[in-house]
Amino acid sequence: MAIRIGMSLPKEILNKTTVLCAGTDGEDGPTDVAGGFFDLNIMTRGHQEGVDFESAIQNHSTYHAHDAIGSHLKTGWTGTNVADISMALIRPL
Repeated sequence: MAIRIGMSLPKEILNKTTVLCAGTDGEDGPTDVAGGFFDLNIMTRGHQEGVDFESAIQNHSTYHAHDAIGSHLKTGWTGTNVADISMALIRPL
């Protein structure tokens, strides 16, 4: 979800925004991560590494995109399953 949100933002907005989407239980489905981050630096690094973000979104395989560029949030199991969190930090320029 972080990748989808980030990819939908214009670059001038993404340049000052970091998106985080994660589960409070520390796991996203059957994976070992709580979620992931996305910003312009992550997108640039991904493109340099050959990550196809649009394909990852279409194929529901963003785990591998985040893994390739180190943008996962790994908290470990927290023991709480309260909610999913989506947030964006928007820095003034």
